[in-house]
Amino acid sequence: MIRVRQVAGGGKNVTFHVTGILTGEMTFEEIAIDRDKKDVKLASLVWLIQEKLGLVLWWDKKTEVLPMESRNSVRFDTSLRPPEGWDGSIYLTSFGFAAPKKLFFLVLDFDR
Repeated sequence: MIRVRQVAGGGKNVTFHVTGILTGEMTFEEIAIDRDKKDVKLASLVWLIQEKLGLVLWWDKKTEVLPMESRNSVRFDTSLRPPEGWDGSIYLTSFGFAAPKKLFFLVLDFDR
């Protein structure tokens, strides 16, 4: 089960909290970001992932952004632009799932 909440947003940026409980490997779970205004850029990312689980963030099903494990954060000096033709959704996949249940929390900050 994955929950996505937009927790902030204005004319210049938008922030999402993504939380989830996995009971098995996740394959390309879609997270709709901005279908009307596809001009967003990924500015920063914070993640907390239960041990022994990894997640991969994707722009689309062919273009990965970065892998994530454990807990960390990254703030890009130059925001990451999505690939040309991007549809306004990002995706999550998992790797290394090895327990009955694993939890995660992500904070995604986008600039417009």
